Amino acid sequence: MGTLVKIPNFLTNHELELFTHYTKIRHRNNLKFFDPKSSTKDTRLYADSLTDSLMISKKSSIEKTLGKQLYCSYSELKVHTLGAEYEYHERSPACEYTVIGLIDMVGKPWPLYLRGQKFDLEPSHALLFDDYKEHFYRKEFEGDYYFEYNLHYVDAKGANKFYLKDKKETYGVVGDY
Repeated sequence: MGTLVKIPNFLTNHELELFTHYTKIRHRNNLKFFDPKSSTKDTRLYADSLTDSLMISKKSSIEKTLGKQLYCSYSELKVHTLGAEYEYHERSPACEYTVIGLIDMVGKPWPLYLRGQKFDLEPSHALLFDDYKEHFYRKEFEGDYYFEYNLHYVDAKGANKFYLKDKKETYGVVGDY
């Protein structure tokens, strides 16, 4: 098995407050961007400018943890609501290294199941894991909302390095998914 690291306080208090307000505003005004993999078709913002900025700013920290040079691939900002489930799904080679972090939630903890283990995240904490072939899932969410981000990276010297910027010209550009 590969990398699996829980990272406490991945977001600073200032970043956490910023992302909490930003996510609430984006979710309330969302009329177009919904997660086709979510059972409740909740908000999913692919390549959102603020989340891409977070991905870029946290890259050196992730590189230090992994001991290797990475390229930023893409980011997602997600809002899950009551009844959401996250079933096993195929992941892209653009997700060679993934950081999933909790921004804010109202309701019971919503654990992520990965490699036979259960992970509960707290606001500002994150989980780093590798292997895009890895499958994870979540059971039904029992709460009002769950705000999370996903930051995806690839090995700068690896077979998936051409997923730099998820094959887009620049960051912060919303594309089809």
